Amino acid sequence: MVPLVRSLNHGGPVVSVAARPDGKFLASASSNNTAKLWDASNGKQIAELRGHLPSQRA
Repeated sequence: MVPLVRSLNHGGPVVSVAARPDGKFLASASSNNTAKLWDASNGKQIAELRGHLPSQRA
């Protein structure tokens, strides 16, 4: 999973990453005010949330 986390394309520094217990999905948050959901099996982005979210945590 570490290579996948290193390859997350957020457009800004990733400040938080969380994985579902079964390892199927990852959520990440960035300092550029985005949060993204990823398919952990292939690294493809599933969803993106944008906006000002103070103290983003995945």
